Amino acid sequence: MSASANVSTARISVSPPQTARLGKEPLGACCTLRAMGLSKLQQQLKKKEAERKKAGTKATPTSAASKAKSAADAQAFICAVCRTAFPVNVRAAQLAAHAEAKHGKLPVEQCWPHIQELRDKEAAK
Repeated sequence: MSASANVSTARISVSPPQTARLGKEPLGACCTLRAMGLSKLQQQLKKKEAERKKAGTKATPTSAASKAKSAADAQAFICAVCRTAFPVNVRAAQLAAHAEAKHGKLPVEQCWPHIQELRDKEAAK
């Protein structure tokens, strides 16, 4: 027996080259992609996706005290009539404008009992 008799021959079917949609030339002729370039592009895309996922899941270092402070600052001034919250950096003029616009028949001091202290603090600056 010869060595070639033990080797089975496999049929390999070769398909015709794919053609471009508009032209009649094969795809490889009009746009050549090197295997190394495609591999590098895939690596870059994979790296960017991993960075996006890592940035999305990164926890910001906030303590319970800072969360409580920011929540308190967000609701520093609350209207006594309608319970509307105003942040800590609001000016006395804005509070008075709210009282006049929403509660025109009531005095400003009824909505904001401490508005005079705020006005004095702003005048001192």
